[in-house]
Amino acid sequence: VENIDWLIDELQEFAEDSFILFDCPGQIELYSHLDVMQRLSAAIVKHGFYLCAAYCSDGTYLNEPTKYVATSLTSIATMMQMGLPHLNVLTKCDKIPNKEFLDRVSEANSCQEIINDQLDERNFFNQKFFRLNQVIVEVVDNYSGVNYQQLNIQDEESVFELQMVIDNLVQFDENRMPSDKHFTDAHEQDMPEGAGFGGGAAQMD
Repeated sequence: VENIDWLIDELQEFAEDSFILFDCPGQIELYSHLDVMQRLSAAIVKHGFYLCAAYCSDGTYLNEPTKYVATSLTSIATMMQMGLPHLNVLTKCDKIPNKEFLDRVSEANSCQEIINDQLDERNFFNQKFFRLNQVIVEVVDNYSGVNYQQLNIQDEESVFELQMVIDNLVQFDENRMPSDKHFTDAHEQDMPEGAGFGGGAAQMD
């Protein structure tokens, strides 16, 4: 943050259509509790760049419900702290043999749907904390913003789909479109003197 002017100068050297990936440190407290990343991203956005935050979670966590819920909670904390368009990404999807379950996770409407089959209430530990787990899951579902995009680094199509989702989040294509003012100015320059559109006002009862 102290060298933000240098960073902005470096970023502005890239072409206008560049896709820049910031590989941020893994210490979760930088995003969930401290404001350093929030101040950094705000400074970059202020200079005209479009940002989104991609929260990457280890896809193998799906095998353990408690880890899945924990990473969803930290994702919510990060999302609230950063104040940016937010995307949750499941990495290492090539390491997950159960592709059907993986697809179900990506399409699920709630965290409860995902972990119901994995939490065995008859298990002693789960029996003791079953209600607590349910309440925590309800907290996650109340935000209804924890959905995951799959990423298989070995699959080029998977990488492309992730990029398309990010482009949509930051409205990349919409931001490239000329504004109405640009269309008006260009049209007026091409029109001969005295030419124009006729129009009138009508009041509707």
